[in-house]
This record gives sequence, structure tokens and C-alpha cells, in this order.
Amino acid sequence: NQIKLSSPTYNQFVQEIEGQQSHLAVAYHFPFINTLQGRVHMQMLNAIFGGVSNSLLFMEIREAQGLAYSIYSSSDFSRSLLVVFAAVDGEKIEHVINEVNHQMVLLRNKVTDLDFLKEIKFTLISEHIQSRDYQDTELYLQINQFLQPTFPTAIEAYQEYIEGVQAKDLLELIDHLQAITSFILIGGDSNA
Repeated sequence: NQIKLSSPTYNQFVQEIEGQQSHLAVAYHFPFINTLQGRVHMQMLNAIFGGVSNSLLFMEIREAQGLAYSIYSSSDFSRSLLVVFAAVDGEKIEHVINEVNHQMVLLRNKVTDLDFLKEIKFTLISEHIQSRDYQDTELYLQINQFLQPTFPTAIEAYQEYIEGVQAKDLLELIDHLQAITSFILIGGDSNA
């Protein structure tokens, strides 16, 4: 259940759109992960980078520097991509891209902050418990049980994997991330 990428070389695509706001997507490739433990490690790395409200991208780029209206990251396991999405002022796109790459460098320090790692673990476990109430999550769970029948589905198993994540596991993932593509949609009223 993996969609293969044709080339790991970096490309940037730019297109003008109507509207004032510009949008940015930066994709980082990671090696194919087909174990639950590996996916939990990647989920943890994504949470630290941009997947939760106290992540590097949100706290540094949006809150501290005010460079984006919104910014977050998401992991796509079928394509082996960690993707950063941002809504920005068109004049700030290059600055935001540079800052996203800078935060990727700083990610190495953040994953070794044991207090922050503990906070992220608690956040992910809480979100997982809360999400079990949603029907679409249950459907996703059933699909995953079909596609990955060896993956345990109990909350306790997931919690055990989350709690077992170590900084070294995340540092190893960071070593394999490679920026491959940026998509930039420039708002028509932007000066970029």
C-alpha cells in the first residue's frame, strides 16, 4: 500500500491563484515504514515538528515570528512524506521556506528535550483516546486492520509504543528526511 515517488531530487513548483492569501507545501521524504512501532516514531516526530499546537513550526514560525496565518505538518505513510502546509503572505514565502528548513535543523535539539518529549507523548496518547469516539476514526481503524492485520489495535498497545519512543529513535528518522518538493500558490493580490 505504498505509492512510489519517481525521483528524490528537490523541485519547486509555483502557480498564481486568485485571492490574497498564498499557500505553501514543503514535502520531506522518509524511508518506507511498514511497522506500527516505526509509524509511531514518525507520528511522534511529526507531532514535535508541526503536528500539534505546541510544535516547533507553530510556536516558532506562527506564534513567535508571525510569519504564517497557519502552519502545520502531516505524515503520509502511503507516500513516505512528511508535508508542511502553511498559509502565508505572498511576500513572506521565501522567508517561511527558509525558516521551515531552519526549524528542521533545530528539530534535532528539540527531540532530545526529555521534558518536551514527555509532553508530546501525553498529547498523542490523549488525542488517540479522544479520537476513538469518532466514526471516521473507527472506519480508518477497520481499514487498517484489513491492510495491516498484524498491527495491534488496543489503546494500551499504542500507549506502550508511544511511551517507548526514545530520542535516538527520532534522531535516526531525522537523518533520513530529505526535502524533495515545494508547492507554492501565490495569491493574485500578493506582491510576491
